[in-house]
Amino acid sequence: MRLQYKAILISFLASILISVGGFELPNAESTSFYNGGLLSMPDDDSDDKDYDDCDKCPDAKKKSKSKSKSKSKSKSKKGGSSSATPAPAKDTAPPTVAIISPANGATVSGSLQISATASDNKGVTTVEFYYGSVLIGTDTTFPYSVQWDPKSVPNGTYSITAKAYDTSGNSASSSISVKVNYPPSSSPTVYKLSVSKFDSFYGFLVHESNKLGIYDVSIDHGNGTFYIESMKGSISVSVSHKSSSGTNTQSFLLSQGQYKSINVSNGNSLLITLSGSSAEFAFVFDPAS
Repeated sequence: MRLQYKAILISFLASILISVGGFELPNAESTSFYNGGLLSMPDDDSDDKDYDDCDKCPDAKKKSKSKSKSKSKSKSKKGGSSSATPAPAKDTAPPTVAIISPANGATVSGSLQISATASDNKGVTTVEFYYGSVLIGTDTTFPYSVQWDPKSVPNGTYSITAKAYDTSGNSASSSISVKVNYPPSSSPTVYKLSVSKFDSFYGFLVHESNKLGIYDVSIDHGNGTFYIESMKGSISVSVSHKSSSGTNTQSFLLSQGQYKSINVSNGNSLLITLSGSSAEFAFVFDPAS
């Protein structure tokens, strides 16, 4: 009975405190008596703060930061340091080439073989052979050589050059000189032509032939333009143009269908040397209007 009266008294006092001061007593379910007083004993854990599960708690933030740092470190360790594979060094070393036949300074009087050696750290692709600036021929396999018949050139001294190329496009050259000296009986034939005797063709004067060799052409039909044209095959051409101002010499290669033009004046002469094989050519004179 005494406990019952105490409970009634406590409820009465609690209602007074709540109405006067806004005090709030613990839930009845969590209230117990201790030595005649009140002891607040929460029955649930709803007000406990579990910092291990709380993302907003200070400790949780610290843990999150440390975790992210450790993850980033782990990723960087797994990834390692990335470095691009360096590009291979460009090959700039030229090949080596040397003419081994004929000997430098040799005198030739007939068809001969020009031979050369060539080597490269990457490989040689081709070797070109020239007399002066005129291409004689090319070879792509060792031993490198071409056949040259100097009958088509006048007697004299000529520079022979071998030019080698490697797989990277680098090139190197080697030159010697030879003396062409045919006996008088076997000197090449020089064909003499006069422009005025060329065939007339729609206002042009034309001479066509498949006979390569040396042509001495007289310009005796006034001023104009002289054309040398390859009608078939490739032709190596050397021209000495004699005029009142002196002699001008040039050499070039004409592929099929190509031509070279030379401005000439009346009284000039052209010494034209043509060499090649299975070729046809035309000389064309276009008089000045």
